[in-house]
Amino acid sequence: MLGIKDVPNNVLGFIEPAAKAHRLLVETYNEAALSERTCREWFQKFKNGDFDVEDNGRSGRSKIYEDAELKELLEKDSSQTQQELALTLDVSKQSRIA
Repeated sequence: MLGIKDVPNNVLGFIEPAAKAHRLLVETYNEAALSERTCREWFQKFKNGDFDVEDNGRSGRSKIYEDAELKELLEKDSSQTQQELALTLDVSKQSRIA
């Protein structure tokens, strides 16, 4: 199985837009796939010659998610783990849910 560091080369190989690449990643990795937003951001980075995909530190406030987003995800599938929810919401351990 491919690791996260293998994804850039595979994503870059797609000629189709980021949205189609994202759908293919979801088919392969299911809920562990990158978010579509992250996929689009990576496509832009790769286009600019930046192939660093490490999770770099961020400055400023952490993202805050409303209860509605979390509630909607849990209504779709109440068996999701915290890690799965965090991946879907694209949040880190430092982020908090309002």
